[in-house]
Amino acid sequence: GGRRYFRNWKGQCLFDASVAQSFVDMSGVEERADLAEKEETYYRKILELAEARGIPVLVTVVPYVLSERDQQRFNRAADIAREYGVTFLDCNPLAEKMGLDFSVDYIDISHMNCVGSQKFSRFIGDYIKENYTVSDRRGDGRYASWEENAAYTARYADDTRLFRVTDIAELGQALTDEDYWIFVSADGSWDTGEPRLRGLLDALGIAPGEQGLWMRTRDGIVWRSGDGEAEQYIKSAQHDFCLRREGGEIRILADQAAKKAVDRGLNIIVYDEQLDTVIDCIGISAEDWSVTHKPEIGFF
Repeated sequence: GGRRYFRNWKGQCLFDASVAQSFVDMSGVEERADLAEKEETYYRKILELAEARGIPVLVTVVPYVLSERDQQRFNRAADIAREYGVTFLDCNPLAEKMGLDFSVDYIDISHMNCVGSQKFSRFIGDYIKENYTVSDRRGDGRYASWEENAAYTARYADDTRLFRVTDIAELGQALTDEDYWIFVSADGSWDTGEPRLRGLLDALGIAPGEQGLWMRTRDGIVWRSGDGEAEQYIKSAQHDFCLRREGGEIRILADQAAKKAVDRGLNIIVYDEQLDTVIDCIGISAEDWSVTHKPEIGFF
């Protein structure tokens, strides 16, 4: 579908959006329901092969919005696991213990978003470390792609937290990440000396009264247009940027596409050097001082 995946992508999809769900307590359901014939056949084959090879197995149910029928089938699956002396860990009753909030941590009834996924991953990772012997593969060149994948996905999840920042003062701190390139434009006639903006603009290194366009990196403001006409081209590993102030018009372009969240106010384009992609287009309205995010990454 034209989507570009990073080199060591392992097939997971990370979602930023949050769609409220409701936890359903099925702890009182004790009835059993049969698994599909093919499901049970291969479930048993897996357990038998692992037993023959001396491989410990942990059967896990990841928390989601259960139906009564689902729970009945999991009860049957747990019975089969016990036949083989295998641990069956139903994590639905443990959702509160791991800090999962169904109102914010899910994208739909069965998929967690980035925030929920991290909560579950920490829980299941700790459980495995406490109950099994697992080899540490960090630093092993044969597993380097997994380390790169872990770093990429952790960075991606960190970036999605930016989308939830709607306080102007907090935004300044969130944008000072050293791996961000920040492109800023003051669109329309308004005062960058406005007190409500100063915490943000001070954090970015933009002085009161300045107008136009700016680019900020880990080295601070590396380019500014000033009040006159100006143009600057910047190239990353995969992308081209153009900053242009001409005839009173201010434009920020990424790969020839104009980026803007508000017509009158402050527009902030955030490019993550680690991910090599534009992650967010932020607008602060000069009308009501609201903060608007137009995320450029929704999932991968």
